Amino acid sequence: MVSACSSSNDTNTPTSEVSIRFSDAPVDNLDVVMITVDKLIFNRSGEDIVVDTFANEADTFQLNLLEYQGLESSLVLDSVTLPVGDYQNLRIVILQNEDTYVMEKGNDTPIKLKVPSGKLKLGGFTVSETSSQTFIIEFGLRQAMTYNPTKKERYILKPRGVRIVRLEAASSISGTVEFSAANCLATEGLSHVAYLYTGHSLAPSLLGDVFVREADIEASEDNEAGTDYDADAEDNIITPVVATSIDLVEGEYNYLFSYLKEGDYTVAISCNAAEDNPNLYDDISIPNPTGLIVELSLAKESDRVCDFIEGFAVESCSEKMVVETK
Repeated sequence: MVSACSSSNDTNTPTSEVSIRFSDAPVDNLDVVMITVDKLIFNRSGEDIVVDTFANEADTFQLNLLEYQGLESSLVLDSVTLPVGDYQNLRIVILQNEDTYVMEKGNDTPIKLKVPSGKLKLGGFTVSETSSQTFIIEFGLRQAMTYNPTKKERYILKPRGVRIVRLEAASSISGTVEFSAANCLATEGLSHVAYLYTGHSLAPSLLGDVFVREADIEASEDNEAGTDYDADAEDNIITPVVATSIDLVEGEYNYLFSYLKEGDYTVAISCNAAEDNPNLYDDISIPNPTGLIVELSLAKESDRVCDFIEGFAVESCSEKMVVETK
């Protein structure tokens, strides 16, 4: 069912049919990240549009995010009619019960997954004046998931690292990494991480790992008392847009940044970065080894391939990619 609370209802406002899909960037040491969605709330000036019926006419929607990684996605909302224009937020209301949980690798016991305030606030987006469009909700779990064993053993899912991107305009960056240097041994574990930053001409010494500043906590409506943050990280340290594990697939180490908006980006690879705490600045060397860095520009609907191959030199990128090495 779709409902709207509005102070004004302009019947002349154009509309579009909008679909919602969920996807995920991989996270270490977990087999299941199960969420149960109760409502989607679209916040627009003058009205909130609330959707509480999902694909297959279900009144809730449950899925394991880890089943939809990379370019895979799950249809959550088949179609809803939304007025064209800017929206302040999309809020995902998640049930806080036994149907929302985490399971660690090698352990079949469910662990509670807490969503502070029971909803994820994703920020603004725009519904374009087209007949239909699809938005992907990308869960960057390396940033969004934390573990809190202090008071109660549980994981916490936060909106930081969860992005909303229009599918019809989304782009991707992917490639292969050869770990051949003596100080960066390849392993079968997910100890190597690719980091993505916005912009060009970024000083490598300022590229940060995943962490939370106090200002991020204060600005969040979804903050929970006791959430860790790093009070000591310098203001000029650059935080990544997203971080993803470099996976071993059929004998090759591959990375993928999916569902990106157009713009200028910097990709940097760091080996042996398994200890990247999602809340605290760990001062991980990025890039590591030196030279594992590239700048590129993404247009809409473009898939770019850039391989960090022998000697960590960037020698093979797609012809359409704009590449500048440090």
